[in-house]
Parts: sequence; C-alpha cells; structure tokens
Amino acid sequence: MDDELRGLLAGLDPDELADVIAGLPLPAAVALLDELGGAAASNLPATPADMAAHLIPGFVARPHLLYLSDRVANAVRDVEAGRNRRLIVEMPPRTGKTTLGTLVTSAWILARHPSWPIALVSHDGRLATSWGRQVRRWVEAGRLGGHVKIAPDAGAVGQWETTDGGKFLSISTRESFTGKGARVILVDDPVKDFVDAHSA
Repeated sequence: MDDELRGLLAGLDPDELADVIAGLPLPAAVALLDELGGAAASNLPATPADMAAHLIPGFVARPHLLYLSDRVANAVRDVEAGRNRRLIVEMPPRTGKTTLGTLVTSAWILARHPSWPIALVSHDGRLATSWGRQVRRWVEAGRLGGHVKIAPDAGAVGQWETTDGGKFLSISTRESFTGKGARVILVDDPVKDFVDAHSA
C-alpha cells in the first residue's frame, strides 16, 4: 500500500473505516485490515482484557479471561467488517465473566466506536443500569480516550448518548426494546433463577 493511501485511511475515524471495509469483498477487507495492522485504533487497547487492565486497578488477566477476551475481540472485528455474530459465554459464577464480558467489553466497544448504539440487557434492570452508570463514569473521567464524550442532553444513567450520535442503553429483559435497537447487544443473566428458567 502506498503512503498516500495509508495516510488517507489513517485519517478516517473507526466508523468511517468500518464503512469502507464493509463495502469490500471479504478477501479485500481481510487484506486491508492486515495491511493497516490496526493502525486506525493503535492508541486504544487492542482487546477487552487490555482495556480491563487500563480501567480496573489490580485486574488479573487469568487464562480463561484472556480466552474470553480474544473471542470477544474476534467477534467485534467481524461486526466491524459487516458480519453478524452471536457469541454465547458460559462460565461459573464469580469468575469475571460479567466484569470482562459485559462491563469492560461494552466500554471497549464504545471507545472504538463512539457512534454505535450499544445495549446492556439483564433480568434485573437495576443491575444493567449499574453497568451503564459505570461505563458513563469512565467516559466522564476521560478513561475511554478523549474522543468519547457524553452528549450534554444525554439523558439518564440508564439511557444516554455520545456526542458522536452513539447510544448506550441499559435495560431489563422485561422492558420493551421496541424502537430502540443496537449495533451490539450484550445480554448478561437474562433469567433470574432456576424457577424463572423453567417457567412457561
């Protein structure tokens, strides 16, 4: 790739680059991403685990969390390239699944794509709202990079927007999702307990 083209591509924001990549045939998109080497997002953590180390003091990247982080990063790259992905994560309680897979991953995606609509969904709307509140705190503190900003008329902690037009929604599985939509939906603990899981 010549320097002029590389400079042009490096000047694109992540969403513009994703649009360019999405319009290419798959082999060309893969070749372009390999050539760029992630230069468009070089100042951002490369994976959710890297983001966790940046955001959470004392975070320990245990092998199962690194495995999860790599799978999530690959899934997000597929979405960036215009492909749909579904990823199901099953881990025992208290192993870091929610911290890395929901809380930090949503912040990592927002840092890469501040114009994307992102939704966090749980059986407990208060829990989902607490995740959205923490991500918002990181944004307000500048922890996701100076390019991510909360819109001044952003709304409540459970539903807010970025200055780039992105939306961040925290919602219960019992609430209506109609008319909201999202580019990425992270569902964590959609059912409350054994009884809910086996109800009609």
